[in-house]
Amino acid sequence: MVLRPRPLKTSLSLAEEDGPDKPIWRTAPALIAYALVGTLVAGGAFLQLTYEETAPVAEAPVDRESEVSLSETATTAADEPKPEAAPPIEDETELSEVPSTPHQTADREAETTTDIEETRKPFTAAPPPPPQSAPTPARPRTAVLSSALPALPRKLVLAPAPQPAVQVDGQFGSLPRISEDGREPWKVYARPFPLERDRPRIAILLQDLGLSQEQTNAAIQQLPGSVTLGFTPYARRLEQWIGLSRAAGHEVLLQLPMEPFDFPTSDPGPHTLLTSAGPDQNLERLEFLLSRFTGYVGVYNRMGDRFTSSVESLLPVLQSIYERGVLFVDARTSGTSVAGRLATELGLPHTLNNREIDQVASRVEIDAKLIALENIARQQGQALGIARPYPVTIERLAQWAASLEEKGIDLAPVSALILDVANQ
Repeated sequence: MVLRPRPLKTSLSLAEEDGPDKPIWRTAPALIAYALVGTLVAGGAFLQLTYEETAPVAEAPVDRESEVSLSETATTAADEPKPEAAPPIEDETELSEVPSTPHQTADREAETTTDIEETRKPFTAAPPPPPQSAPTPARPRTAVLSSALPALPRKLVLAPAPQPAVQVDGQFGSLPRISEDGREPWKVYARPFPLERDRPRIAILLQDLGLSQEQTNAAIQQLPGSVTLGFTPYARRLEQWIGLSRAAGHEVLLQLPMEPFDFPTSDPGPHTLLTSAGPDQNLERLEFLLSRFTGYVGVYNRMGDRFTSSVESLLPVLQSIYERGVLFVDARTSGTSVAGRLATELGLPHTLNNREIDQVASRVEIDAKLIALENIARQQGQALGIARPYPVTIERLAQWAASLEEKGIDLAPVSALILDVANQ
């Protein structure tokens, strides 16, 4: 509080009234002293206020040891890796609706038919209806197969694969070979068949297997063991597929990609045998393809109408196949193929395709092609049809196979149709 001095007029009037009878504090000296004290008090208060506004604030004493330890702690914490933030927890209901696939890749491995086509099972206790995004024909047709197919006969037991006596190590893996005692791989791995039966024979080669898990499983499980299965060299887990197929009684073939006329617009895939490549390059590619898995009785061409029309390109390949003791199936993708003639000249066990069963994948067309095969078999003694693993194809083949016994026709593996007279 600042004391303000009284007006000068008041002080003078008080001084004029001083007298002996007045109180000591009313005398002139007392008034002067009082004024001086008030001035000093007021000046001190003013100086105090001014000092407080302008004087720097005193800092608290710093503990240097504490400062050093804190800085070291901060540096250490900065150097340490920060833990990753935990992903947000999703709603259990939403997670249960997300389908899971057995294997990726991918892969997402290839890809005319991808792993997206593989069977997907929802992560729930009770399986819900198939999702709207799933291909509509796949699940219903598979369900029809499981319920409408006739019971299959007891499966035959095939020889274990690989057999060391008819295999040899190559630069890319195991390769077929004729054993030291003369045994040929196509005979060792073939499905047993009573060649003495004097009845027409029909063989079915179901090709392009291994890329789709659903289609491959359906072919293995739903078709009779007499149906021969052909696997692409580009599939994953080939040895596993071959093991499952042979355990179900199916003999298997390896697909060889060969150059078509419109290559590269139509491209069978990597390691394709080409007319523009020299014999050495094609034989190296052939060795790679032959080493993709073991246990097959032979090979067949995928596309290849240009390659199978070239004697110069095809002859070294067929010669190598002959020396390894496996058979050859000419898919006859064109009428200009010389594979049959060259195979006969070499003595290579071989057979020729008579009909592509499901070029039009409909029940009517497939049934018509199967009847045509029956007629060829009755006229020539045997016939071969090639098909793909469409659900409708597997359904019609299963129904048709169940009717052959009463028609007096045998469903035979491909190895039973070999045209090499010496092997019959």
